[in-house]
Formats: sequence, C-alpha cells, structure tokens
Amino acid sequence: MRVYGGNNYIFVMNFNNKAVELNFAKSRTDMLSGDEIAGNFTLPAYGVLVLADR
Repeated sequence: MRVYGGNNYIFVMNFNNKAVELNFAKSRTDMLSGDEIAGNFTLPAYGVLVLADR
C-alpha cells in the first residue's frame, strides 16, 4: 500500500499464468480502468489493479 495526497493506493498483481478469484469487502476505484471494484472479482492471468480508497 502507498499513501499519496491523502489517498491509499493498493497494488494487486497476479504473477500466475491463471486467473485468480479475489473478494473485496470494501468498494475501491481501479485507477487504470476507472471501474469500481467490490465483492468478488476475477483478476486475469498476469493482471494488475491499482486500487484507490476514496
């Protein structure tokens, strides 16, 4: 986690060649796509999320 400008940023990286299932208890904004991420989420193989608490 990084903190910048009063926001927390979480970096999630999948280094596997298969998708992984994640569960987020709190809604966060993916800074790469602009999508809101919450609940169950499938991160694809080699996928990356940069999540911000806002």
